[in-house]
Amino acid sequence: IKCVVNSLKKVKNSKIILDPVMVAKGGTKLINQSAIKTLKDELIRKAYLITPNIPEAEVLTKTKIKSLE
Repeated sequence: IKCVVNSLKKVKNSKIILDPVMVAKGGTKLINQSAIKTLKDELIRKAYLITPNIPEAEVLTKTKIKSLE
């Protein structure tokens, strides 16, 4: 994650789309809590659009998603 953040400093494109591959659709975490914190603190703020799956969105927002609403 830190390598990506450092690489983005060299890119002049401000419309970065981030797919935060961090939780499988079945709920298994693919990265540890420290990496999730780094993703939230450093990488997400550089993104124009974030495309998490539902389990990832739940981790990022600390909210249980129960319906479309």
